[in-house]
Amino acid sequence: MLVAFYVFLAVALTYAGAASLFTRQRVNLNRIERKLDTLLQHHGIELHSKLSPEVQRLSAAPHQTIAAIKLHREQTGLGLAEAKAEIEAFQSGHLPAFNRDAHRAAAARCTSVAELASFGAATRLT
Repeated sequence: MLVAFYVFLAVALTYAGAASLFTRQRVNLNRIERKLDTLLQHHGIELHSKLSPEVQRLSAAPHQTIAAIKLHREQTGLGLAEAKAEIEAFQSGHLPAFNRDAHRAAAARCTSVAELASFGAATRLT
Protein backbone atom coordinates (compact mmCIF):
# COMPACT_ATOMS: atom_id res chain seq x y z
CA MET A 1 0.00 0.00 0.00
CA LEU A 2 2.82 2.37 0.84
CA VAL A 3 4.55 1.62 -2.49
CA ALA A 4 1.38 2.50 -4.39
CA PHE A 5 1.22 5.81 -2.54
CA TYR A 6 4.82 6.67 -3.47
CA VAL A 7 4.20 5.72 -7.10
CA PHE A 8 1.11 7.91 -7.15
CA LEU A 9 3.03 10.76 -5.53
CA ALA A 10 5.87 10.47 -8.06
CA VAL A 11 3.42 10.51 -11.00
CA ALA A 12 1.53 13.49 -9.57
CA LEU A 13 4.72 15.49 -9.01
CA THR A 14 5.98 14.67 -12.49
CA TYR A 15 2.71 15.78 -14.04
CA ALA A 16 2.67 18.99 -11.99
CA GLY A 17 6.26 19.76 -13.02
CA ALA A 18 5.49 19.19 -16.69
CA ALA A 19 2.38 21.38 -16.49
CA SER A 20 4.39 24.11 -14.78
CA LEU A 21 7.09 23.93 -17.46
CA PHE A 22 4.51 24.13 -20.24
CA THR A 23 2.89 27.17 -18.61
CA ARG A 24 6.25 28.94 -18.26
CA GLN A 25 7.10 28.21 -21.89
CA ARG A 26 3.73 29.59 -23.00
CA VAL A 27 4.22 32.76 -20.95
CA ASN A 28 7.72 33.23 -22.38
CA LEU A 29 6.47 32.66 -25.92
CA ASN A 30 3.71 35.24 -25.47
CA ARG A 31 6.27 37.73 -24.11
CA ILE A 32 8.57 37.17 -27.08
CA GLU A 33 5.67 37.53 -29.53
CA ARG A 34 4.67 40.86 -27.93
CA LYS A 35 8.26 42.12 -28.22
CA LEU A 36 8.47 41.02 -31.84
CA ASP A 37 5.16 42.71 -32.63
CA THR A 38 6.45 45.92 -31.04
CA LEU A 39 9.68 45.80 -33.05
CA LEU A 40 7.84 45.14 -36.31
CA GLN A 41 5.43 47.97 -35.64
CA HIS A 42 8.29 50.34 -34.72
CA HIS A 43 10.09 49.61 -38.00
CA GLY A 44 6.90 49.85 -40.04
CA ILE A 45 6.95 46.23 -41.16
CA GLU A 46 3.55 44.72 -41.83
CA LEU A 47 3.27 40.97 -41.76
CA HIS A 48 0.54 39.61 -43.94
CA SER A 49 0.22 35.93 -44.57
CA LYS A 50 0.15 35.48 -48.30
CA LEU A 51 -1.38 32.67 -50.26
CA SER A 52 0.81 30.29 -52.20
CA PRO A 53 0.05 29.75 -55.90
CA GLU A 54 -1.54 26.38 -55.10
CA VAL A 55 -3.87 27.94 -52.55
CA GLN A 56 -4.70 30.77 -54.94
CA ARG A 57 -5.62 28.25 -57.63
CA LEU A 58 -7.84 26.30 -55.24
CA SER A 59 -9.50 29.39 -53.79
CA ALA A 60 -10.32 30.70 -57.27
CA ALA A 61 -12.88 27.89 -57.61
CA PRO A 62 -15.74 28.38 -55.13
CA HIS A 63 -16.29 24.64 -54.72
CA GLN A 64 -12.62 24.21 -53.66
CA THR A 65 -12.71 26.68 -50.76
CA ILE A 66 -12.45 23.98 -48.08
CA ALA A 67 -9.49 22.36 -49.84
CA ALA A 68 -7.84 25.79 -50.12
CA ILE A 69 -8.32 26.46 -46.41
CA LYS A 70 -6.93 23.03 -45.51
CA LEU A 71 -3.85 23.49 -47.72
CA HIS A 72 -3.27 27.04 -46.44
CA ARG A 73 -3.40 25.78 -42.84
CA GLU A 74 -0.89 23.04 -43.65
CA GLN A 75 1.49 25.48 -45.34
CA THR A 76 1.32 28.27 -42.77
CA GLY A 77 0.33 26.65 -39.50
CA LEU A 78 -2.56 29.09 -39.07
CA GLY A 79 -5.69 28.20 -37.17
CA LEU A 80 -8.96 27.47 -38.91
CA ALA A 81 -10.47 30.93 -38.35
CA GLU A 82 -7.36 32.79 -39.56
CA ALA A 83 -6.91 30.61 -42.65
CA LYS A 84 -10.61 30.91 -43.53
CA ALA A 85 -10.47 34.69 -43.13
CA GLU A 86 -7.44 34.96 -45.42
CA ILE A 87 -9.00 32.73 -48.08
CA GLU A 88 -12.23 34.72 -47.98
CA ALA A 89 -10.29 38.00 -48.13
CA PHE A 90 -8.40 36.74 -51.18
CA GLN A 91 -11.63 35.60 -52.83
CA SER A 92 -13.18 39.02 -52.25
CA GLY A 93 -10.12 40.77 -53.67
CA HIS A 94 -8.77 42.26 -50.43
CA LEU A 95 -5.62 40.14 -50.14
CA PRO A 96 -3.00 40.56 -52.87
CA ALA A 97 -1.42 37.60 -54.58
CA PHE A 98 2.07 36.69 -53.46
CA ASN A 99 4.95 35.56 -55.63
CA ARG A 100 6.96 33.55 -53.09
CA ASP A 101 9.89 32.77 -55.40
CA ALA A 102 10.41 36.38 -56.42
CA HIS A 103 10.19 37.54 -52.82
CA ARG A 104 12.64 34.91 -51.57
CA ALA A 105 15.11 35.83 -54.29
CA ALA A 106 14.87 39.52 -53.37
CA ALA A 107 15.15 38.79 -49.65
CA ALA A 108 18.19 36.57 -50.25
CA ARG A 109 20.02 39.55 -51.75
CA CYS A 110 19.82 41.34 -48.37
CA THR A 111 23.14 41.08 -46.55
CA SER A 112 22.19 42.25 -43.05
CA VAL A 113 19.29 42.22 -40.66
CA ALA A 114 18.85 45.98 -41.04
CA GLU A 115 18.78 45.67 -44.82
CA LEU A 116 16.27 42.82 -44.57
CA ALA A 117 14.09 44.94 -42.26
CA SER A 118 14.30 47.81 -44.73
CA PHE A 119 13.38 45.42 -47.54
CA GLY A 120 10.33 44.25 -45.58
CA ALA A 121 9.28 47.81 -44.79
CA ALA A 122 9.71 48.92 -48.39
CA THR A 123 7.87 46.01 -49.96
CA ARG A 124 5.34 45.31 -47.22
CA LEU A 125 5.89 41.62 -47.90
CA THR A 126 6.86 38.82 -45.57
